[in-house]
Amino acid sequence: MAVQNQKGSDPVPIDSELLNWAEYWYPISWKGLLVAGIITAMGACLTIAFLLLQWRTTGIREEHSEWRIAELNTETAKLSADAEASRAAIADANARALEAQLALEKFKTPRSLNAAQQERVTAKLKPFAGLPFDFLIQTDSEPIALMEQIGSALKAAGLRWKPWTSPAPGTPVFTQPGIPHAGIVAFTGLMIQIDNAKTPQWGAAVVAIREALQAEGVETDAKGITDGTVTPNAIHIYVGRKPQ
Repeated sequence: MAVQNQKGSDPVPIDSELLNWAEYWYPISWKGLLVAGIITAMGACLTIAFLLLQWRTTGIREEHSEWRIAELNTETAKLSADAEASRAAIADANARALEAQLALEKFKTPRSLNAAQQERVTAKLKPFAGLPFDFLIQTDSEPIALMEQIGSALKAAGLRWKPWTSPAPGTPVFTQPGIPHAGIVAFTGLMIQIDNAKTPQWGAAVVAIREALQAEGVETDAKGITDGTVTPNAIHIYVGRKPQ
């Protein structure tokens, strides 16, 4: 079938399939354009809405920026304080550990008087030259060595190192070549004793011996005895084990 144009020209052939295709898609294309237009409009509206939201949130952030900075500064200061406190705690713990280590080393170190220390003790005790002294010791190596050092210092000051005399005959004694024999005791620490009746004559010497030894780091105690358990013939120096 053919149609004739209005000017009388040759008829245009009709393609029914192509016409059907055009008739089908023509309303769809209009609908598509309408939907696309709506989507575009919605996109534009959303863009404007988000621009407004961005503008508003930016304003709020700027308005509160000082508060945020202050909060951050406060948190930073708190963290710095916590860090400083932690450093102080660590330093304190290290100091305590060092003190404990020094105390342990002091505990392990034998009591002793080196040559310079003995000379200082001797110089302090020269005013008491002629006074008698003896020893009672715990027969361990450390007390024996300390006895010899103290005895040498006192003897150099002019005091008389006497053999120990037991109130009870037959009591065992400690002997070592070159020095007077000493009594044997089970004892801890270092103690100077005299019969209380001798305090007026020997009390000052006992105090001086104690202070001279303590000045050199040797813990020493002293007392007068009234019960007759010590003889009144000498200043008695008890050298026991080092206190634990």
